[in-house]
Amino acid sequence: MYRVMLVDDEIWTLQGIQESFQWSQYDMEVIGAYTYATEALKMILEKKPDIVFTDIRMPVISGLELINRIRENGLATEIVIISGFGHFEYAKEAIRGGAFDFVLKPLDTDETDSLLERLKNKLDQKYNEKNKKLFE
Repeated sequence: MYRVMLVDDEIWTLQGIQESFQWSQYDMEVIGAYTYATEALKMILEKKPDIVFTDIRMPVISGLELINRIRENGLATEIVIISGFGHFEYAKEAIRGGAFDFVLKPLDTDETDSLLERLKNKLDQKYNEKNKKLFE
């Protein structure tokens, strides 16, 4: 089961994400949801989730800074930015920082299913390659 953490400074958005996505259908479970990015970062570094969904604009630590700190600590976590702001510069910077995808709010259920399927495929491939190397 792939472990997922959610980060957004708006509690209703966190609840919406938790309820909108068909996590178990894609072999995923939410292991934490945080409204404070500083707390989320601490838990991400401790629990090392497979996936982090984060807002881009948050107080204290932005989603872009969160990506940078995750990468600085050597985690290969897949990161999805969910934002109400469609500025191309945000998306470009997120992708440069190693984000898996950039999704705009409000979320479309067809889009969420496609996103989770692509994430699962990437993680399956990543872990299959890792396991293959262990046996070589």
